[in-house]
Parts: sequence; C-alpha cells; structure tokens
Amino acid sequence: MELGDNPTSFTLSTSGKYLLVAGQRLTLLDDALHQKWSRQTTAPSVVEQAVFTVTGGVAVVYSFLKDQSRQFVTYDIAGKYQDGYTVPDFGRGSQISLARSGTLVVTLESGTIYTVSPQGKVIAKFTVPNPGQKLAGLVTVVDDSGTRILVGYGRSISGTPGPLPRYLFDQTGKKIAQISATSDNPDLRALGNDFLTFGRTAEIFDKDGKQLLSASKLNFNAIDASMSDGECALLFQE
Repeated sequence: MELGDNPTSFTLSTSGKYLLVAGQRLTLLDDALHQKWSRQTTAPSVVEQAVFTVTGGVAVVYSFLKDQSRQFVTYDIAGKYQDGYTVPDFGRGSQISLARSGTLVVTLESGTIYTVSPQGKVIAKFTVPNPGQKLAGLVTVVDDSGTRILVGYGRSISGTPGPLPRYLFDQTGKKIAQISATSDNPDLRALGNDFLTFGRTAEIFDKDGKQLLSASKLNFNAIDASMSDGECALLFQE
C-alpha cells in the first residue's frame, strides 16, 4: 500500500496486530496493512508522538503548525475519541516523551522537566543538574509505566571527551540513581520498563538504575535494541 501525509514514524503494537503511522495524520493499520482508521485535527498539525497505551488504546500528541501549541488525545483501538487536553505552554524549544501509561514528560532547553498526568495535571517540576553549564544536548526518555525517567546530556560544550552523567528520576522528580556514561555512549532510549544507553557499547539498566547487560562488538556501534519476555536483541552497525 502507499501512505500519504508524509509519515515520520511507525510503531508496532506488542501483539503485532496493529501498526501506528504518524505524520500529518494518525493512521492505524492491521497486520495485513489495511487501514482501520485515520485521524487528523481540524487546524493544520503534525503528530509529534503517538503510542499504544497499556490499556489497549492509542495516545497521541498533536503539534499545531500555527503556534506550536500541543494537544493530547486518546482513542480506543477502534479510533473512537476517549479524552484529551491542551498541553500547558511551557515555552519554546521543549521536547516531549510520551509513556504508554499516558504520562507526558516535557523537557525544556534549560534542563527543567515537567511531568503531566494523563488527565493533563502537572505532577511535578524539577531540574536536571548541569554543574558549570558545561554539558549540552539534553535527552529525556520515559518508561512504559511513566514512573521512571532517564535524562542525560549528549555532549560537552567544549567537545572534549569525558563522562556524561545520566540521572534516573521518578515521576515526582525524586532522583532514583545516577548512572555514569562516556561520550562514546551518548544515546538513550526506553525499553519497556528498562533503559538503554548506547553508542560504542550497549548498556541496559532496570528501573532502579541497576545494570542488567553490557555488550559491544569490535569496530561496530550499537544503534538499536528491543526486549521481549526477558530476552534482548541488539542491532550493531559497522
């Protein structure tokens, strides 16, 4: 099949039965790639992020082109509107991470983080440490439950290789753990309720910051990973 509307991301459901396509609209396909439904806003917007929720529906954040405002919406798996709210305006230059629980994490360039409940209520506001303002490239990822947030800077402003601290918080802003990484491993992503830091090597940590796995391959970089039923698959690129 051919997909219009400039798709930017694809998300497969854990059951493998559905594929979520995000772009200028949100489209749900079945496992035969037949369209089940498609949704878009009245005013011009793009789908900034969309996930299958832990309750079996779909959550999406639309970003409106005119003023960069955001709208959070949930649908059931049949595409019926369930609930939604206007995301508070936290200022320009913010990035979002959407948990499968519906919790939204908004990160500002300043290092300030807001957590927002599925009902649109701000849960907490806290700041990521950046001693001497020597680090840049802040990245935030949230686990499926929305109760653990891993945050880290991707580089030093000077460009000199060195340690890159990662901080693990809960949704209230309480620091759970601090994880040490190097400039060789600048990337972060969530794996269910665990976390991956990767680059030259791949390291997986649990919700308490305990290292579960460390793997590398000579002359290769880790670029992706997945976990299912306690097993992990790593993808390396030369």
